[in-house]
Amino acid sequence: MNEFLVKLNKIPGKILSVLRPSDYELWKAFTDEAKKAQQHLPTQDASMAPIQVAIQKTIQRSLTTQESSLIRKVERVRHETESSDEKILFRDYGARSPRATLSAEEMAEGVLEERSVATMCRVSSKPPPWASMLFHLVRQAKPKRCIEMGTCVGISAAYIASALRINGEGGSLITLEGSDELAEVARRNLDSVAMDNVEVRVGRFEEVLTPALQTQQPVDFIFIDGHHDERATMNYFEQVTPYLASNALVIFDDIRWSDGMARAWNAIRNDPRVLRSLSVGDFGVCIAAGAGSAA
Repeated sequence: MNEFLVKLNKIPGKILSVLRPSDYELWKAFTDEAKKAQQHLPTQDASMAPIQVAIQKTIQRSLTTQESSLIRKVERVRHETESSDEKILFRDYGARSPRATLSAEEMAEGVLEERSVATMCRVSSKPPPWASMLFHLVRQAKPKRCIEMGTCVGISAAYIASALRINGEGGSLITLEGSDELAEVARRNLDSVAMDNVEVRVGRFEEVLTPALQTQQPVDFIFIDGHHDERATMNYFEQVTPYLASNALVIFDDIRWSDGMARAWNAIRNDPRVLRSLSVGDFGVCIAAGAGSAA
């Protein structure tokens, strides 16, 4: 462990956040978005209580000693990954940019790209405030069968897995990644924080999502990230719904990433199978009425 990380390990969590100026701006932006969302929360709806508490705890950065210890370990892994000089060649199956007009065939073929692991972590991993919200949602909703679509380098998976471990109810996470190379980085990162309640599966979502749903059904928490395309997002919603538990928590990421993603989220939140929904910045949070098992 280098000198910086040795010192980092000794710094209290409340002081640690002031050492990275960019984090201050991230937390301020999150707080502004979250407070706007809170204005739309129904006050007498018990089903939304876990979401309300999770948002408030994230705003306040309210953590127990055990929670703080695990999150600090994950954030040290984030720092190490952002400092890595490793480069990987991987195939990107995503939409690539908000303005791209790729066909389903083009996205299915993907494109080979070379990037540094550090860049992937900085650009594609959920920043601390949003990762913390995922953590608190899992802590409050207490799901047991979870899926993440879009592993990247494993930071958000580590947050979710940490919350599952503290819940102590035997919860597990399957996280799906299209790239073998990124999946290997994620496995190393998850191993470094001793998260043995996570399984990383590799393949295009079209190939690996249904088997993961079958393994975890009924799924009571799913984080849909990694393929920011209107048609794909709508298809994933249709694909996962038959496998959802009653009152499952479904989180869509980057709902404002493009006009197409905004249309997809608007359609999903108005679907009769969605019982409650809330927009929190780039997160679309909903409670869905699943069938509990595949038809």
